[in-house]
Amino acid sequence: MDKKRLISIIITVLVLVIVAGFFVLQKISISKPPKQICKDCKVYILPILHAEPGTPKNKKEFLLYAKALDKFLDIAEKHNMKISVHVEKEWAEACLKYNRSVCENIEKRGHELGTHVHNYSDRVGLNKTDTFKSAKQKMFDYIKERKDLVDQLSKYNDVVAYGKFSADEKGRAAFLASHQAVIDLGFKVELTAHDDMNYLEYYMHPHSLSYDDPRKEDPFSKTLFITGKLMKAKQWGPPELGEMHPKRLNELKDTFLKIYKNAKPDEINVFIEGSLAPHVEGLVDLKSMSLKEKAFKNLDEYFSFFDKYIEDGTAESVTFHELSEIYRQHSKTK
Repeated sequence: MDKKRLISIIITVLVLVIVAGFFVLQKISISKPPKQICKDCKVYILPILHAEPGTPKNKKEFLLYAKALDKFLDIAEKHNMKISVHVEKEWAEACLKYNRSVCENIEKRGHELGTHVHNYSDRVGLNKTDTFKSAKQKMFDYIKERKDLVDQLSKYNDVVAYGKFSADEKGRAAFLASHQAVIDLGFKVELTAHDDMNYLEYYMHPHSLSYDDPRKEDPFSKTLFITGKLMKAKQWGPPELGEMHPKRLNELKDTFLKIYKNAKPDEINVFIEGSLAPHVEGLVDLKSMSLKEKAFKNLDEYFSFFDKYIEDGTAESVTFHELSEIYRQHSKTK
């Protein structure tokens, strides 16, 4: 063997060793939780599952969705995850009509059942002639109809979830009316996809509106008001697997790790999936059985990512009902 060929083989072997060593070190580093800045901090994890409006349309569809829900909860429980399931009007009606235990068992299994509303201006019937009082009444009636249904299936029903309103006059008024209705209905936790407090402040000062806002100081003090600020990943992944696509789930892991690394001892550190929540019908409507199986396999892998954090006590999965109590106790110590 000539000298040049020998040198070439040695260089190739060295490169392969270096590359293999890099992957081994990377795997070791991933397997260990990153160090927290705060030794005694804990991150509370709150996964959410939504049941959207318009479904299920019949008993057959309801049973398919119920089966998917059951499997989702089985996987969550395997990894000590508590799921907050938010259902719309049609889901609650289907549970009451076909099999109420499908909804009631959510809480019996240690998870949470809450109210999901799509209370946009056009759905509620708001118009420019509404006063704040009439807008709030329409919003109150719309949300109450859904809350009353879920109340028949839930022990607590503390949490209500809704999306964004448009950034125009009608939308601002709808937001204010919605928030006041949520307070009047006695919800403890209010979830919205609004992005940050600057966005909220824009809504809180409707100078151009004829709507009179009767709220006084600290208008969000009566509910635990949670915005989309902590929810950084995209709602949908690539179409073939949607919300259960590894790319989207990896974004969620990255978001958790940022919160984990920056946890503070004097704050309640939370990781909430919020508007990123998967949808029951999304899991059922995948095009093939193999895709459905892959989606649940990806979910299992995603939840397993949190195992080491939950086992060492630096993270804990809780419901929003439990989180509201944690905040309540925290505020008493200040």
